[in-house]
Amino acid sequence: MKRLSILPSVHLCVLSLSFVAINLLLSQSAKAASFDLSFTSLAGTINVNPLNKASTGVYRADLSRVGFDITAIKLSDIIGIATGSPGKFSGFDLDAVKISDRLITNAEDVKTLPGLDVFNFTPQQTIFSPGTKRDPGNSIYAHYFAGNDLFGSKDGEVDNSIATLGSFDANAITDNTARGFLSLGEGGEILFRLTQRISTASPLYLYIGEVGNNGEQVRGQVTAIGTISSTTTVPEPASLGALSLIGLYLTRRIRKKKKIA
Repeated sequence: MKRLSILPSVHLCVLSLSFVAINLLLSQSAKAASFDLSFTSLAGTINVNPLNKASTGVYRADLSRVGFDITAIKLSDIIGIATGSPGKFSGFDLDAVKISDRLITNAEDVKTLPGLDVFNFTPQQTIFSPGTKRDPGNSIYAHYFAGNDLFGSKDGEVDNSIATLGSFDANAITDNTARGFLSLGEGGEILFRLTQRISTASPLYLYIGEVGNNGEQVRGQVTAIGTISSTTTVPEPASLGALSLIGLYLTRRIRKKKKIA
């Protein structure tokens, strides 16, 4: 006795169901998310220069509010804040970055604060997009501000032998003794690709230093790949996996039935 064959349209529907489920799984693993950070100034400053009394201000952002695992952090100079020095020292002057699960409120404590080992300051992992330099004008100190590169960079890439972005050690001055920071330039950006994905399910904080503590500001943003925020409604991976397996199972059953005469 010959069994009835499954209609072609049903066969196509089952195959489509399988492919849709698999594609949803793949697309979810590649989905990106981002979150804008807000920074809080810590009490006091660090590294006061005895010559000019300039120092470094320390700022904290709460990463626990992000809602997803973090894979990268981007800092961007805010254009239009005409403070700080011109020329190669233009824009936000970044002393260092640190991520820690410890909450501190005093700037001086950032030096001994234990941090996560997630930064790699090579040009491949720390991508610098230099901003523009402000014209020093007729300043008698103009020769200090001259240079092809922004301070702490060389040929458009971070020179960490000068910037030392892993240590809060900047000398806040604009002569030849300046060291330990990177000037972003007006509108400049720096992207840190973290060496590993980090969870924000527990308390976690980002600390940065602003050399000069003179009102220059920076925007912060964190990004993630492969994790969806709790406010986004998508099928759960387990459900999609089950849906995919069901589709593949039905497809095989259809093929077996077609072989039976």
